[in-house]
Amino acid sequence: METTTSPTSSARARATMAAMALLLGLILLCTSQNPFLQNQKHSDEVASRHPQDDSIQNLDNRRNLLRVVNTINADDDTRQLQEQATGIVAVDEKYTPPQLELHVDTDAFSAPTPNTFTAKFQKLYPLRYTASSDEHCIKPETVVGLSAALRKMYVNSGIRVFPRNGFLLGIIRHGGFLPNEQVDADLSVIYDDIARVVPPSKDTGEGPIRFHHGGFAWKLNPTDTMWVNWKGLNPTTGEPYRFFGMNIHMQEFPMHANAVYSYRDTGRYFYPRLDIDGLNHEAHVIDSLRYNEQGADYRLVDTDERLDANNFQPGAQIGTYFDTTFDCMMDWQFYFTTILVPCDYDIILTALYGKNWNHVENRGEIGEVKEGKEVKFASHVVSDEENEQLLRAGPKPLCVEK
Repeated sequence: METTTSPTSSARARATMAAMALLLGLILLCTSQNPFLQNQKHSDEVASRHPQDDSIQNLDNRRNLLRVVNTINADDDTRQLQEQATGIVAVDEKYTPPQLELHVDTDAFSAPTPNTFTAKFQKLYPLRYTASSDEHCIKPETVVGLSAALRKMYVNSGIRVFPRNGFLLGIIRHGGFLPNEQVDADLSVIYDDIARVVPPSKDTGEGPIRFHHGGFAWKLNPTDTMWVNWKGLNPTTGEPYRFFGMNIHMQEFPMHANAVYSYRDTGRYFYPRLDIDGLNHEAHVIDSLRYNEQGADYRLVDTDERLDANNFQPGAQIGTYFDTTFDCMMDWQFYFTTILVPCDYDIILTALYGKNWNHVENRGEIGEVKEGKEVKFASHVVSDEENEQLLRAGPKPLCVEK
């Protein structure tokens, strides 16, 4: 007996099959791309299987080494801020703004897992954002510009530019700029990443190096002579580094970054300790010694000695030793979007501020000199009550029109 199917039934069946196929596709997509559903392994184990090779010039190979993982889920408030600031509407539960497209190699790498303490910390103090019209607010275009620029340099050119010092601390601990300090987008860049893209014709051997690469205008500057404990000399050879600080422009968006250098033959890196006599030198010495007592790693880089009260001397080159290869970058929530930070952010922040970096400190006024004496005070730990208030209040507010 011949049977017939009504047009309505056929349409319903096709719709059901399409829905099932879509559901299956979403399940497979989430399973393969969501880093939280992968087998978690420590980044050191991954790095051991894919050792860094500075001689690699092929960009595709560098992209495999310099991996990007997306670990941010945005809530409704974050989506709303994103829409207000950029006009971009997010419709996917796994939120990645269109201008921040990621390329994730989930077959070769597993996502790094934040340490247990940080995970508990984030659960206790969920990110909170506010808006303001005062002079200290953060312009949304600054947030978008920093996020887009770091990603563009990293993904397109393999140049690792990333937040450092107080900027990195603010992003990890508060989700934006530190709420109790001046607005300063501290950035660092791996020296060797820049050195390999400098056109030989542009380096005359002296003065700044100016060139264009990857959609950016670069100006690389030799080390300034004003630093007390940094002379710009390679700790192993004694030869001067060709550059330290640099100005970077993405069209009309300006940035400044300082170089992070390879540390001897360890495969790790260090960042120079920058201080100026009569301004912040004395305070930085006090801070560095205290942080070292709490697990930080400031060193006399010329002799590879860990800094302490007995071996410190003005004029000796001091740097923070980072026990990481910087071969992994990950997304971290940055106001209404995300920004790339080193996967080993905990190692970096501990090296800079000691094991108690999750507790807020007040670094005092900057740049005030009275009667020829500096009054830039050393950092001091705020009370538990003030710490609780600052952690719950979120980062510096975003700007809104009056």
